[in-house]
Amino acid sequence: MAKVKRNVIIKGLSGRIGNLVFKQYGDKTVVSQRPEHDPNRRPTPGEARQRGRIKDAAAIAKSILATEEGKVYYQAARIRLGKHSAYHTAIYDFFGAPEIRTVKLGADNSLLIQVSDNVGIREVRIEIEGETGFAAPLNESADSLWRFQISELDDREILIRAKDWMGNYVRWEGVTTDLLAE
Repeated sequence: MAKVKRNVIIKGLSGRIGNLVFKQYGDKTVVSQRPEHDPNRRPTPGEARQRGRIKDAAAIAKSILATEEGKVYYQAARIRLGKHSAYHTAIYDFFGAPEIRTVKLGADNSLLIQVSDNVGIREVRIEIEGETGFAAPLNESADSLWRFQISELDDREILIRAKDWMGNYVRWEGVTTDLLAE
């Protein structure tokens, strides 16, 4: 692969000429040899599965970016992460699931949940016997802290679900009294 610098004839050119392929990446022109393709080659099961995942990612990314809210979110994430486009950022998000790193009890009977994701978290849903709601973000980043107010600290089961914009989610289960011991 060759990169073209200061050549007014080739700069901005894209497509194929003979065995040479010209591509544009931002303001750069890249020249490479046309790849060989065997029409009789069948993909391996792993390749077929990955192609299916990429098709799913593309379909979900397009549907999310068709909404104003999704477009604004992924455009901001693209800038924050230094990605090429909002679409590529959404595809990147598809392949990264959230992770609940810590769950702690705050001094004011609140749950403090630290959640991370490769792009960002859309929501953190809390279910405690008798209570259901969404945690409030305390900061906006890929490694974020969320807060949920608990009414009582008795022995109750907790279910936490953190979800990103592409629908990837993670679950955490525990008991409120277990948090007191930490």
